[in-house]
Amino acid sequence: MENKLELKGNDRFQDSFFRRLFKEPRYRKALYTVLYPEDENIDDSEFENIELDNVLNIDIYNDICFTVRSRMIILTEHQSTLNYNMPVQILLYLAEEYKRLLMRSEFTSALYASALVKIPKPEFYIVYTGTDACAPVMKLSDAFLECPSVGRNPASRIELIVPVLTAGDSEGILAEYFDIINFIKEERSRYGSLETAVRHAILKYQSGYEISDFIRNQKGVYETLFEQMTREELLARQLEANAKVITQQVTRQVKNDDIAISYKMLLEAGIGPENAVQSIIRNYGLDENELRELLKQK
Repeated sequence: MENKLELKGNDRFQDSFFRRLFKEPRYRKALYTVLYPEDENIDDSEFENIELDNVLNIDIYNDICFTVRSRMIILTEHQSTLNYNMPVQILLYLAEEYKRLLMRSEFTSALYASALVKIPKPEFYIVYTGTDACAPVMKLSDAFLECPSVGRNPASRIELIVPVLTAGDSEGILAEYFDIINFIKEERSRYGSLETAVRHAILKYQSGYEISDFIRNQKGVYETLFEQMTREELLARQLEANAKVITQQVTRQVKNDDIAISYKMLLEAGIGPENAVQSIIRNYGLDENELRELLKQK
């Protein structure tokens, strides 16, 4: 990979640019007003950030969750490669967050009483920065196996409908987020360097935009943007390699080369060696001893 960047003290930059931006009270509120323009006079004190556990892939994720008034809002930043399993992932996030919520002391006893316990209404969004055509919504029910309509209530099933937000239908701070990500991709295509593209983006967006204060004042913006775009490329490589293996269109040597590249990119993105090994084991379904032997050879 060109333009290596050493990321020391990576814990400082663990959040992606997406997460860092929209966890900031000012920009979280700006995003909320884009999604819910009718909900006026909202106060910063009404928001509470929630840290999501990524239950499928701990290393690569760009999700934020917060509660405000009666809502629990989950946004997933979906990068270049379409993944139609996002509603299933969001369902797992939601179940985990409700479990955490109901384990709080004020809920534990009430949950087993007769009175109905009220919980925040879940609302989901996918922020899609890719270029492939994508439906305006994704549905959990699309993943269900077809089965005969039998039983007393054949229509009863769980559903989860997730709007997909794209650059073409966004405004305000969300539109600026799309702009900066797309600008980096265009500059990288023009100059062949991710490092150059990120630096150009920071220069461009330092003034004249709603996002400018964040760009100027947030320590580590360059590193965070670089890492986010690097992880996007890594994810695309992993998905491509997995597809090749599944269709048996490549030799084992090509697979091993892709694994070695993925490991190197994880290290360059600031992921520790042990975490990088565990990530590859999950993504490629390898035996740990086999992977360690492969990495020694490479």
